[in-house]
Amino acid sequence: MVDQKYFTALEIAELAQRLRIGNVPSTKRGVQKYIEINGWDRSPLCRDRQGRGGGREYHWTLFPEHMVNAMLAESQKEQALLEQKRAMAAQQNALVKLGTTELTARQRSVMEARAAIVNAVSQYQIEHGASGGQAVTAILEKCVNERALNSLARAANDRAGQNRCISKSQLYQWIKLHKEQGIGALAPKATKDTHSFPAWFSPFMAVYAKPQAPSITDALDHLRYKSRINSDDLPSYDQVRRSLKKLDKTRGTQARHRGREGSLQLKARHAYVVRDTSGLMPTSVYTADGKIFDAEVQHPNHGRPFRPEITSI
Repeated sequence: MVDQKYFTALEIAELAQRLRIGNVPSTKRGVQKYIEINGWDRSPLCRDRQGRGGGREYHWTLFPEHMVNAMLAESQKEQALLEQKRAMAAQQNALVKLGTTELTARQRSVMEARAAIVNAVSQYQIEHGASGGQAVTAILEKCVNERALNSLARAANDRAGQNRCISKSQLYQWIKLHKEQGIGALAPKATKDTHSFPAWFSPFMAVYAKPQAPSITDALDHLRYKSRINSDDLPSYDQVRRSLKKLDKTRGTQARHRGREGSLQLKARHAYVVRDTSGLMPTSVYTADGKIFDAEVQHPNHGRPFRPEITSI
């Protein structure tokens, strides 16, 4: 339902203009005449406004049916955007909390790209009042024509070669998996076993992955003197460094830093960050990208050949 119950003539005019209600005036004076003609000022649903300069205000049930429907549609859209914003925040938290041993760096990168495209479909559906099929078709077109989504599509497809476009059936499958099983279901299957680490690595990480961020040497000393692990079973400093490098390659740098860093720092290490633009006005944010022109032209000042830089906004 509509949150605000009573509206002044000026608020009705602004509402009609925003919702593009054709047969309701969009000026204060026009609305006042409209109210007189339709007898709203004589209705028990009209009342004196308390404070803020006085005047009169009118209950929304006096409005024409098509205006009420437009108001309800706007309210539902705002609620849907709010719910999607909460879902995206929960998804981002799920990414941070995902276990270090569950995914490789490749799997996580592909999963995040697929999640971004699924979110783009949902966002388009809400903002344009489109059906699921219309939103899927529109986003697939954007994946071909827009640089940002094209880059995500190539990462999400996770295939070698030049032809890496997303098919409609793939996108529908990702949407279904995300809805039924959550973001983790979007990760591709591991191509090989990358989870084999020495027996000492798990106890070492239990000490190393602390908020105090101990050094490798400090963690080894803790294992040696406090955990009373046999020195013959302890690795050398170089062995630990090699295993940490392997961890970076197979599971991403987040795996090494989880436990040592907070959620905000870990979030900065993601392949992408979910951002909500529903509160931004048009032209609030610009993106610019420059590229050197791959040919020489005559300089407008000195006349010698040069390669200009083309910047697209």
